[in-house]
Amino acid sequence: MKYGSHIKVWRGCYYHHGIYVGTGQVIHYKSHGITMSPIDEFSQGSPVEVVHHSDQNFDLTVSRAYQRLGENLYNLVFNNCECFANWCVYGKNESKQIKNALSLLTGLDF
Repeated sequence: MKYGSHIKVWRGCYYHHGIYVGTGQVIHYKSHGITMSPIDEFSQGSPVEVVHHSDQNFDLTVSRAYQRLGENLYNLVFNNCECFANWCVYGKNESKQIKNALSLLTGLDF
C-alpha cells in the first residue's frame, strides 16, 4: 500500500475509511475524533482494501489528513470517516455509503 492511500475495511454492515500515512499508521475517524492508529488497530483483523482515485496527489492527501488530527465533529451523515477520507483526497466531504443508504430509504437519487 502506498503512502497517502485511501483505505477501507469492512465492519460487517459498513466500510470504515482512513488515510495510510506510512510507517504502519492510519489517520481516521474514531468515536472520539480523528486520530492516528497502527494499521492493525484500524483493520481489526479485516482485510485492508485500497480505494483508487484517479489523479490523486498523495502528498496533499496526507497533508490534509494531518491538518484535521484531533478534530471531533463527527456526524454520521455529514462528517463521517468516508467523508473525511474523500476530503483528504479531493477536498470534498462526501460519502457514497450515505448517498446509497438515502437513495434506498427515499427512492430518490442522491
